[in-house]
Amino acid sequence: VLLGLGGGSLLRSLHYMLPGCIFNIVELRKKVVDVAIEYFHIPLDGRVEITVNNALDSIDQWRSNSADIIFSDMYDAYHMVENQVQRPFLEQCSRILTHRGWLVINLHRLPDDRGSFFEMLNETFPTVYWSANPANTILFASNSEPDSVFPDPRLIEVAEDKLGQHFKQLVSRILKMKR
Repeated sequence: VLLGLGGGSLLRSLHYMLPGCIFNIVELRKKVVDVAIEYFHIPLDGRVEITVNNALDSIDQWRSNSADIIFSDMYDAYHMVENQVQRPFLEQCSRILTHRGWLVINLHRLPDDRGSFFEMLNETFPTVYWSANPANTILFASNSEPDSVFPDPRLIEVAEDKLGQHFKQLVSRILKMKR
């Protein structure tokens, strides 16, 4: 599930990397979808379903345990959609995710009350990681218990080879949230 399409680079990469995967994308603005199709050549085949709707309304209607991963990258013209860091959204995402599922949120900035926010994340998800740089923070939250989450270096190397990218620096910046 991709909540927010933008230029579609995440969709293009995942579509290429995961040929057996089905993608459900929810984008608020039809114009964004039109531009992504016309100028950024997003893949459009039987594996890609794009819905123009408010993602916050759409997730209420999805079945429990129906998604393995949710990428949330919701922005309006000027800033991040604040609902991404609020309890109702996080609880809905947890409900939709499978037991081993992951929520990945691209945050332009963390909430001002970071302590309460991280406490709420830990109440909602057993496992929380984050990676930050000056431009943004990426949160990784899973319904899996922390002891069952192990990064597989071989999979990282496969992804690096396929994409011609190096992820070691990114992986070294991922920090486990203390419970």
